[in-house]
Amino acid sequence: MDAAAVLIATVKLRPGMDAEFTAWKAHSDLVIGKFPGFVGSDIIPPTRPDSNEWTIILNFRSNEDLVVWQKSKERVEIIAEGVPLFEGGNFGEVVQTGESGDRPASDVTEVIFSKIKSGKEDTYREWAARMQSAQAKYPGYKGTFLQPPDEKGGFWTTIMRFDSASHLEGWMNAPERKEMLSESKAFIEHEQLTRLATAFPGWFPTDPKTGHGPPKYKAGMLVLLG
Repeated sequence: MDAAAVLIATVKLRPGMDAEFTAWKAHSDLVIGKFPGFVGSDIIPPTRPDSNEWTIILNFRSNEDLVVWQKSKERVEIIAEGVPLFEGGNFGEVVQTGESGDRPASDVTEVIFSKIKSGKEDTYREWAARMQSAQAKYPGYKGTFLQPPDEKGGFWTTIMRFDSASHLEGWMNAPERKEMLSESKAFIEHEQLTRLATAFPGWFPTDPKTGHGPPKYKAGMLVLLG
C-alpha cells in the first residue's frame, strides 16, 4: 500500500483580506476536492495575535496522487488567484510522506458528521469555508479538518478544535453560528455531533520509550478514518 502524502502550505495574509481569503479557500476546496486520492484539508489560523501566518494542510492517499495535483493546471490557477492576497506574493509548500499531517493537539474536539443533500456538495464546501473563517475569529480556536465522504451520499466529517470546552461553547452558542446554521438548512439534510476529549484512553498503545500514545490529532484521525 502506498504511503500517505501531505502538502503543507503556509501563507501570510495581507491586512483586510479575510473575506477574499475565505472565498479563495472555498474555491480551492471545490477544485481540489474533485481530484482522485484527495482525503481532506486542514486549515490552521495564526497561533499568535501578532501573526498573520495561516497553514493549509492537504492530505492525499499516496504521493502519486499528490504529484498529480502538483502538476495540474488547476493548481497553477489556484495559486495565481491567491498570490494577490499574500504578503510578498509568497506561497510556501512542503511535502511530507509516510503519514497523515500532524498539527498541535487541542484540549477539546467537536466532530460533526453532515449528510449533504444530493447536488449541494459545492454549496456546502463554500459554506464550510465561510464557517471556518467565522470561527477562526473566536478565542481558543485551533483549526478545522474537513473530509469529504469516501462514497457518494456518505457523511462529510468536520473535526473542529478549541483549546478549552468553554471556548468551544462560546463558538457553539454564538449568534453568528446560529445564523449560519439556519442558512445550511437548504443543503444539509441532517447532522450528528460528537464531542471528544483530548485523549482516547485505552484505545491506542503507549510507546514504551516515551510513555505516550500517538499525537492527539492523529488519534482522532485514526478513530474517524480507520
